[in-house]
Amino acid sequence: METFLKWIDHGLLSMGLSSATSHAVDNYLAILIAFLLSLLVTWLANRYLIPVICRFINHTHTRWDDLLLNPRVLRSLCRLLPPFILYHAVPFFSAGSEIPGWIDIGCRIYLSVGFMTLGTSVVKTAYTVWD
Repeated sequence: METFLKWIDHGLLSMGLSSATSHAVDNYLAILIAFLLSLLVTWLANRYLIPVICRFINHTHTRWDDLLLNPRVLRSLCRLLPPFILYHAVPFFSAGSEIPGWIDIGCRIYLSVGFMTLGTSVVKTAYTVWD
């Protein structure tokens, strides 16, 4: 998305930054925008999507959805959204350039811990139901 970086670059130039400074700052600003977008999507999912799913699940007669899609598991699943969105949005916002190493490593570590937390939530839910 070369046009997105040009839009950021034009905005920085109109604020009075020099051309060299705006070229240096625009990739970091794109990463910041991707990070804020991931936080916004996570907040929207926690605030609006999880309550809708929980209300829908409470009206079904099957038992497996009550086990796998309880609020604890859904919140653990929503914690996986920020690194997933950030990992996939940074190349989109930074015109296809490589993901910086610290973002790549951070997202992979966060996803690993998040999947372990999700698995723990599913096991705890299953244990409390079958106990």
